[in-house]
Amino acid sequence: MKNVALYLFRTSIYFVLSTLIISCKLNTNIETTSNEQPIPEAEKSILYSIETTADGSGEKVQSLSLITGSPDINLYAVSRDEDQSFLGAIKVKWSMLGSFGQLNILQGGQQALLTNLIVGSGSIVVEHESNIIIIQVSVLPPPITLAVEALYDNGQDWNDYIKKTNSPIVDNTKPACIGTENNSSIASCVNGGVFRAVRIPSRISCSNLTGEDNEAWFDWYCDDSTGGVIFYTQSLRSNIGLKDLISTSGWKTNFFTLYESSQFVAKSDADTWWGNSVKSLPDNSSGSAINLPAGTDGNNTVYFANGIITSSGYNLNADKLSVVTLEASELKYSSNLNDNCHSINGELDGSEDLICLLSSGGQKFLWIEGNFKSNGSGSNADHAIFFYNVSHSHILNVVVSGSVNDGIRFLNSNNNRLKNLQLHSDPLLIETSYYNKLQNIKIGQGNLNLKYAKWNYIYDLVIANSTSAGLVYYFDAAEANTLVKGLVTNSNTSGNHNLDGVENITTHFTIANSGGYGIQEQDYHQGNLYNNLIVTNSGNEGIYLQAGNSTVLSNIATVNNNRADLYNYSENFTKILNTLLVGTGLGVNYRCQNNIPANPGFDDSTCTQSGTDGSVDYSYAGSNALLRIDKSASNSFVGWVSSDNINSTAGVNSSGEVAYNSITDWVNFDNPFRTWGKKGSTFPSSDNRGRCSAGNCQIWDWRLKATDTMFLNKTFDGSSINSNFIVGGSCPNAVNGDLTQVGYSREILNDGVGDDDRKCEAGETCEMDTFLVNAIEILDDFKGDEDGLCESNEACLYTPNYGVYQGHGSMEGPCNFTDGVGINKVINVEMFQYNQNGI
Repeated sequence: MKNVALYLFRTSIYFVLSTLIISCKLNTNIETTSNEQPIPEAEKSILYSIETTADGSGEKVQSLSLITGSPDINLYAVSRDEDQSFLGAIKVKWSMLGSFGQLNILQGGQQALLTNLIVGSGSIVVEHESNIIIIQVSVLPPPITLAVEALYDNGQDWNDYIKKTNSPIVDNTKPACIGTENNSSIASCVNGGVFRAVRIPSRISCSNLTGEDNEAWFDWYCDDSTGGVIFYTQSLRSNIGLKDLISTSGWKTNFFTLYESSQFVAKSDADTWWGNSVKSLPDNSSGSAINLPAGTDGNNTVYFANGIITSSGYNLNADKLSVVTLEASELKYSSNLNDNCHSINGELDGSEDLICLLSSGGQKFLWIEGNFKSNGSGSNADHAIFFYNVSHSHILNVVVSGSVNDGIRFLNSNNNRLKNLQLHSDPLLIETSYYNKLQNIKIGQGNLNLKYAKWNYIYDLVIANSTSAGLVYYFDAAEANTLVKGLVTNSNTSGNHNLDGVENITTHFTIANSGGYGIQEQDYHQGNLYNNLIVTNSGNEGIYLQAGNSTVLSNIATVNNNRADLYNYSENFTKILNTLLVGTGLGVNYRCQNNIPANPGFDDSTCTQSGTDGSVDYSYAGSNALLRIDKSASNSFVGWVSSDNINSTAGVNSSGEVAYNSITDWVNFDNPFRTWGKKGSTFPSSDNRGRCSAGNCQIWDWRLKATDTMFLNKTFDGSSINSNFIVGGSCPNAVNGDLTQVGYSREILNDGVGDDDRKCEAGETCEMDTFLVNAIEILDDFKGDEDGLCESNEACLYTPNYGVYQGHGSMEGPCNFTDGVGINKVINVEMFQYNQNGI
């Protein structure tokens, strides 16, 4: 290139190059113009150019705009006289700068062939004597045509369920669910309708590519493992429901936009993405209950209510039906006093003995979403929703109120997903039902009853101002349920009443202001495990163990309770593990009390033999928790608040204190750690406890203060501050692969042996359920088993605090997790944390 610079300097010559656009069919743009070089006066009769043919019949070339896949490009060096008459081909020197293809020199330099085009840019430099021609070249990918389609062949429409197999998530051949599958892995059947895809076979890498849909219904993920690029979805965004996808005229249109390095590349046409019929619910405001689908409507119809719609009830009598209330709409029960659903089968069969707003019996693949009120003008329905033997269905973004009995009742119903539920003065009953997943459940003036229920998974639970116990396990078949992250406050009796429950796991809960016990284990319960709890200001004992055996208490803070913080009346083989934080109770002089069963797990009055802070000298085998004494929650929680921007109750922003009879919104607040309760004196006091049922009720905020010295960031040893979480660096000492809790022996699934019900039975291959003490699983990321416990090979959230509040803000990480090396180890965890902790 030194010759180039010298020539330009010595002669001050510039080139006027020509532009040509050729071969539209080839998507090839060649810019041409007159590119003859200035020649000194004595030689001005001969001009040189680069052309597209060797005989002078082609066009002169200055630049090339090409796409990959275009045919090879022939370039020729020719000479002309000053009248532009063709003289002949000449030999020149060709070179290429940049990466965009391969330049082959032919005929001794008279011709160059540009082949093997790749995406890139640069130039072709042509030198002849002291003359130089520079041809700018750019090669782009071919134009992209985008279309949104189903990710799975068997998931074309809404409520088409597919099996979650071990093949890659983008494997479009995943089989359809038939509805009899045992959903023992929680998510073995999923609604294929929420999986949409955009396939881009012309691209081979996701690098620098992003995509979004115009309506922001989904988060989009990119996969390049199959030879092309696929953008796909796997769930609706947390604030989106089916109601956002439809209107009164049918499915809304949407389109996908592709970006590269944040620059627009292409977009799909605006179109609808599902094929189900969308219809208004048939009117039965003055008639009797109706079976759906109505008339000639198809089995996969999406029904909607628009406005305030009064109904005498609907029975969903086919698979794949949906019932949705549109924005600002509600479906409410009429004044019809006639029973319209049968308690033994959920059907509208002529033997009805209940009144239900929505009911179904024996169906699968249903979708329910919206605002459902049981309180009619003349009578109230027994249940807003009653499902009997219903499976693989979604109850999403549902608000219920006004029921005579349980607002939502599931009986003999398995493998369902209940998410984002609000129950105002209505209980939620899960009865003789297995493998259901409940997430983000808020109950005000009601409770959650698990009656003969097994293997249900409950995550993010708030129960406040219950008329009885907040959380109830009934009878010995309430077995192997897992509850992660819960807030139970101001229950009329116990916060958690476990009656004969077996091997249930409750972790990361705050139970406060209970009228009776904080936790009451009663009768023949066995092997229930409690991890990382705050139990405070209970009217009786904080934790009360009666009969039964083998309760495990791990990382427990039980303080400021009216009687003993921990009382073992008659249970054997209790274990106290990791840390135990106690106070002195209110008006009593003991922290722990036992009635001397055979092996109570801790020492009477002093918890350990010495009763000193930091001691571990328990008299009973199996317990090893670090004892921390004289703890108090008096300055730990944010407590009373004077306003709330979300709660719709009139007058709530004057003081945060409203007359009980005026409260219309029991569950919605600025953050998920707020509840209604008694105000009374300064917390903790006896007049804070129990249900607020008269006079004024107060909004409480149960987040930890940033100044708290009892429970904030102390889960490693209950006293000192946990070590730091360093993004890209070390994880805290409170979360390493050997600081684990062993649950129960569980069947290994999908190994060809056993019934895959997760219960370890004779002849089956089993393993211990081992999880981290101070972390919880991140849900809906398709990485783990979705039970909420942080186990090997999962992405998890670090939990630095005791109780339900574990920070707020955005999630950051990961830190470098240290795998366990012991027998009960956890390995290969991606660990994240909230970037703020404390208020």
